[in-house]
Amino acid sequence: MLYPKILYRRWAITLLIAFALALIIFAAKSFTLVHGATAQRMAPIIAAYSAAFGASDLDYDTAWNKADDLLDNLSHDQSRVSDDASAALLCYYLGEHTAEEMLENVAARGPRELPYIEKYRRRRPVLLRVDLDFMLQDSGTCHRLLDEAAKGIKETKK
Repeated sequence: MLYPKILYRRWAITLLIAFALALIIFAAKSFTLVHGATAQRMAPIIAAYSAAFGASDLDYDTAWNKADDLLDNLSHDQSRVSDDASAALLCYYLGEHTAEEMLENVAARGPRELPYIEKYRRRRPVLLRVDLDFMLQDSGTCHRLLDEAAKGIKETKK
């Protein structure tokens, strides 16, 4: 009676592999991997805000100042990498006040941000870093912020 037991195991393994492949395909259609210079630009900012949220009373001001300084540096950098990072960061929770600043920053960058907004509207950005990707917002919030940024750009053009 060994034969049915082997078939059952093969069937279970096949089912498990099919489920894993389906999960990978779903993730590939829902997310885009941010890598290279854009990821290097985003990671310290997300990490700083993550640290600021968890900062103790003694380190609170220092942690928030560091995070705000990193974001301010990004705002002043007008490179393509910073354009990409600015749009992608809208999909990460960095605080409500920070989201407003990011929207203003993206809108001020103008029409050159629109391809990045569309890119992250189709697929949310991920860095594939567990310590940072937990800050990724849900797709509804991400889409709403990206839509607000696009609307701000279009209003600025008029």
